[in-house]
Amino acid sequence: MDIIFHRPMLELLNEVPLTDDVSETLIGMKTIRKPFLDLAIACEEVRWDDMITGANLLNVSHTTLNNIYRSRCMGN
Repeated sequence: MDIIFHRPMLELLNEVPLTDDVSETLIGMKTIRKPFLDLAIACEEVRWDDMITGANLLNVSHTTLNNIYRSRCMGN
């Protein structure tokens, strides 16, 4: 969000109605949602080692991870 709106994340979070745990996750605090965000960012940045680590942490099979990644690359 901060990159899209060219504004600091903390400033944006004061204006968006998010729960505390979502806001904390977005500013980098360790929350229950943080592993999901980390995996999403790793996928976006195509960091395979981090993608595999995140998938393992969340009990997502490598086959499922690969299928999701490939379907997004193909625009499905």
